[in-house]
Amino acid sequence: MTSSPDAQMATMIENLKANTGKSLDEWVALSRTGGPAKHGALVSWLKESHGLTHGYANLVAHTTFRSDAGSKAAAGDDLVGEMFAG
Repeated sequence: MTSSPDAQMATMIENLKANTGKSLDEWVALSRTGGPAKHGALVSWLKESHGLTHGYANLVAHTTFRSDAGSKAAAGDDLVGEMFAG
Protein backbone atom coordinates (compact mmCIF):
# COMPACT_ATOMS: atom_id res chain seq x y z
CA MET A 1 0.00 0.00 0.00
CA THR A 2 1.37 3.37 -1.05
CA SER A 3 0.77 6.40 1.11
CA SER A 4 1.52 10.06 0.61
CA PRO A 5 4.60 11.69 2.11
CA ASP A 6 2.31 13.62 4.47
CA ALA A 7 0.71 10.38 5.66
CA GLN A 8 4.11 8.79 6.13
CA MET A 9 5.29 11.78 8.19
CA ALA A 10 2.16 11.66 10.34
CA THR A 11 2.78 7.97 11.00
CA MET A 12 6.40 8.64 11.94
CA ILE A 13 5.34 11.38 14.35
CA GLU A 14 2.72 9.09 15.93
CA ASN A 15 5.29 6.30 16.24
CA LEU A 16 7.79 8.68 17.86
CA LYS A 17 5.36 9.21 20.74
CA ALA A 18 4.48 5.51 20.93
CA ASN A 19 8.12 4.37 20.85
CA THR A 20 9.72 7.00 23.09
CA GLY A 21 6.94 8.21 25.36
CA LYS A 22 7.47 11.81 24.22
CA SER A 23 5.70 13.72 21.48
CA LEU A 24 7.56 15.60 18.76
CA ASP A 25 6.75 18.86 20.54
CA GLU A 26 8.24 17.50 23.78
CA TRP A 27 11.42 16.40 21.99
CA VAL A 28 11.72 19.80 20.31
CA ALA A 29 11.30 21.60 23.64
CA LEU A 30 13.99 19.39 25.19
CA SER A 31 16.30 19.99 22.24
CA ARG A 32 15.85 23.76 22.41
CA THR A 33 16.60 23.93 26.12
CA GLY A 34 19.37 21.37 26.49
CA GLY A 35 20.63 20.29 23.10
CA PRO A 36 23.47 21.47 20.89
CA ALA A 37 22.88 24.36 18.49
CA LYS A 38 23.86 22.56 15.26
CA HIS A 39 21.93 19.91 13.37
CA GLY A 40 24.56 17.14 13.30
CA ALA A 41 25.52 17.66 16.93
CA LEU A 42 21.87 17.60 17.97
CA VAL A 43 21.25 14.36 16.06
CA SER A 44 24.26 12.77 17.77
CA TRP A 45 23.15 14.04 21.19
CA LEU A 46 19.62 12.68 20.74
CA LYS A 47 20.98 9.30 19.66
CA GLU A 48 23.71 8.99 22.29
CA SER A 49 22.04 10.62 25.28
CA HIS A 50 18.42 9.68 24.67
CA GLY A 51 18.56 6.50 22.57
CA LEU A 52 16.65 7.82 19.58
CA THR A 53 17.16 6.12 16.24
CA HIS A 54 18.78 8.17 13.50
CA GLY A 55 15.46 8.77 11.73
CA TYR A 56 13.72 10.08 14.84
CA ALA A 57 16.74 12.17 15.86
CA ASN A 58 16.89 13.69 12.38
CA LEU A 59 13.15 14.45 12.48
CA VAL A 60 13.51 16.19 15.84
CA ALA A 61 16.57 18.16 14.68
CA HIS A 62 14.91 19.37 11.47
CA THR A 63 11.79 20.37 13.40
CA THR A 64 13.85 22.08 16.11
CA PHE A 65 15.75 24.18 13.57
CA ARG A 66 12.73 24.55 11.25
CA SER A 67 14.84 23.20 8.40
CA ASP A 68 12.28 20.62 7.30
CA ALA A 69 10.38 21.15 4.04
CA GLY A 70 7.07 21.78 5.81
CA SER A 71 8.52 24.56 7.95
CA LYS A 72 10.31 26.14 5.02
CA ALA A 73 7.22 26.03 2.80
CA ALA A 74 5.07 27.50 5.60
CA ALA A 75 7.59 30.36 5.86
CA GLY A 76 7.10 31.07 2.14
CA ASP A 77 10.43 29.68 0.95
CA ASP A 78 10.65 28.63 -2.70
CA LEU A 79 11.93 25.08 -2.25
CA VAL A 80 12.26 24.30 -5.96
CA GLY A 81 13.99 27.62 -6.61
CA GLU A 82 16.44 26.93 -3.80
CA MET A 83 17.30 23.54 -5.31
CA PHE A 84 18.31 25.13 -8.60
CA ALA A 85 19.88 28.34 -7.35
CA GLY A 86 23.50 28.85 -8.42
